[in-house]
Amino acid sequence: MNNILSAFGRFFRTVLRSCYDMELYREVRTRPWGRALGYFVLFSVFIVAVALVDMVPSSWSALKQARQYVADKVPAGASISIKAGKMETNLPSPTDLGNDQLAVIIDPSVAGLDADPAIRSKAGFLLGRDVIVIKDSDKEKRALSLSEMPDVAVTKESALAWIDRSSPWLVAAAAAAFAVIYLLASLSGGVMFVLLASAIAALFGAMWKARLRFGQWVAVGFHAVTLPTLANALFDVFRLNVPWVFTFLYFMVIVAVIADERAAPTSPPETAAAAVLPPLTGPAVPPPASGEEPAAVRPVAGPAKSKPAKKPAAPRARKKSPPPPAEPPAAAPPSGA
Repeated sequence: MNNILSAFGRFFRTVLRSCYDMELYREVRTRPWGRALGYFVLFSVFIVAVALVDMVPSSWSALKQARQYVADKVPAGASISIKAGKMETNLPSPTDLGNDQLAVIIDPSVAGLDADPAIRSKAGFLLGRDVIVIKDSDKEKRALSLSEMPDVAVTKESALAWIDRSSPWLVAAAAAAFAVIYLLASLSGGVMFVLLASAIAALFGAMWKARLRFGQWVAVGFHAVTLPTLANALFDVFRLNVPWVFTFLYFMVIVAVIADERAAPTSPPETAAAAVLPPLTGPAVPPPASGEEPAAVRPVAGPAKSKPAKKPAAPRARKKSPPPPAEPPAAAPPSGA
């Protein structure tokens, strides 16, 4: 239990700090954007839960008003049935069960798909002998054949009993459908807005020398939607319509983040040489005492370069000794000896 309470406490502190605290945004800029996405999902669930707190009592009250309306407006013992595409009723023709905004007319004298009965309000429907005429506006009417509808029979008493019996399930179903649709719309719309706004923020940041990656802007954006979302909800409570308030407050937070990043960069740019080359200086040398010569700082020797292996010398050919000199030929004896 304590863990759950502490988790809720951390979440609500993050929600509050996301509205104003630049220190939180410094932390956000150094974390993966997936963590900010997780916060955005939890924040969207929180907004849906707050909306349900207002929606569920309103739905319950609407059902109670509908029951009271049927009890007061429909005559006792009234019945309406549709069988084999034909409507039967014990109500007088015509009977108007609607109100100022919606006309609900029961008139068995109207028949045929080409019928064009008068419907007093801008919206409503008329249930005829074999047709139902639906009015969407002053100029648009649609006629549907009752043969397309299933057989049904309703009385005033059965309608009131069904409302009493089904009210909790109707409210629960309406709340579940509302929560799912609202959450999906918030997540999809919020993610698309943050991605687009992050691209614009990255452009402004590059112009104003705020060196942040696109992923960092996305992480910032998932937190920056907190303040405008809460402001919109507050304006809705007081029935105030302030145009562009969401976009204005969102980019107000973005401008503050740009100014903070320029004043205290969270990710200073690194040169390629600093990231690749090893340091060229040795360990720090303490300052010399007074009267002593400063010690020379020698650069740290880098890794010894390996010398290429020498190729073995080719064997030298032996010099051939010169042949001995040839003996001179013997002199020929003189002739006549």
